[in-house]
Amino acid sequence: MLTPDDGTWTGYPTPTFTYQWYSDGVAIVGQDAAAITLTYDQVGTVITVTVTATNPAGTASATSDPTLPVGGTPLNTVLPTIDDTTPSISQTLTASTGTWQAYPAPSYTYQWRWADTVTNIGGATSSTYVVQAGDAGHTLDVRVTATNSYGATTATSAATSAVAASTAGSPIGLLLTLTKAS
Repeated sequence: MLTPDDGTWTGYPTPTFTYQWYSDGVAIVGQDAAAITLTYDQVGTVITVTVTATNPAGTASATSDPTLPVGGTPLNTVLPTIDDTTPSISQTLTASTGTWQAYPAPSYTYQWRWADTVTNIGGATSSTYVVQAGDAGHTLDVRVTATNSYGATTATSAATSAVAASTAGSPIGLLLTLTKAS
């Protein structure tokens, strides 16, 4: 919550004050009280307030210095995605981070999982994942964690369809040595 210092005003009778809050210079609709509770809409913006003093002799206004950019724990606004929802063994899947609202900008970490059993896949902590034979029959998802100096938030992608078991066998190469019969 931000509360302005009304500043020092002179005049008789003592003036009354009204307020208008701004985010990056744009009036925040409905924010004309003496205090404001910031929302995720203001993350990354600078806030100012214009205080208007009024008495029978007239009106005068003054605008505050801007705040530092408003920071906040990352907020996921669009879930992460996996580039192919019908994975097959040996295929490389790529995860997007999704869309996040945060200041300062977050860093991202990944954890691929078997979505159907909510089990982390050991060592699968990159934005890409090569589907393994052991994934057959499982659906996959990826959890993306966005972290900045205010905290961390995790969002999970939709699950893929179940990884099909491979039906193709590995080719076996034979080396024949022919010898001429004498």
